[in-house]
Amino acid sequence: MFVEQVTPLSGGVWSAPLTPSEVQMFARAKGAGMGQVSVLGVLEPEFDDVAGTLSIDSRQAYVLNIGKSDRTLIVDLGAAPSTTAKEPTIGMMSQPDDNSSYGRGDSMFIASCRHHLKPHLVLMAERLLSEVRSRYPGELHEGLARKWVNHPENFVAITIQNRDQSFAIHVKGEPNEFSAPTLEVKPDRGSYSRFKLKEEAQLEDAISVILASARATCGY
Repeated sequence: MFVEQVTPLSGGVWSAPLTPSEVQMFARAKGAGMGQVSVLGVLEPEFDDVAGTLSIDSRQAYVLNIGKSDRTLIVDLGAAPSTTAKEPTIGMMSQPDDNSSYGRGDSMFIASCRHHLKPHLVLMAERLLSEVRSRYPGELHEGLARKWVNHPENFVAITIQNRDQSFAIHVKGEPNEFSAPTLEVKPDRGSYSRFKLKEEAQLEDAISVILASARATCGY
């Protein structure tokens, strides 16, 4: 996960504009609702002082408090333990079983889907991702507000929308470049388009649009 707009405060402590709901995606905290500031402890974070971003592994993040404001303190807890445990650690969001067809980022995306969405939407996400990866290697990287961007080729970004149980999907290309009768493809920022995926009947068209965007972007 990449946290943006990070401000270093002192050695191993940063401030970031994460909302309480964004902090809650890691795990529930015993100290939820105490004070204004949320506190997140992470193992082995990587700070980019040029971009102002902090790279953290959500499987190695501990929610110490969920405050009431959009200010979060992120604390470096040091190196990860050398041993690996079969059971999820308390205070960390559990992950799905390893799937050889998924990279680390894709596995974390599916874990987030399972955390926020109903089972039929999780199955849709797995089918969509499987179709894409069978043709285009890479992995999804998480940004803010549950938006996952494909790397290294940025032809698709998927936002998990837990409130209305859907996906907001952004693809590279203009709306008139895609044929998708079950989807309402709209112009988005720059040279991108967007559409919402909510029903299983829309899945084939969604896959078709994403693959068309990938072909145009990657050239194959």
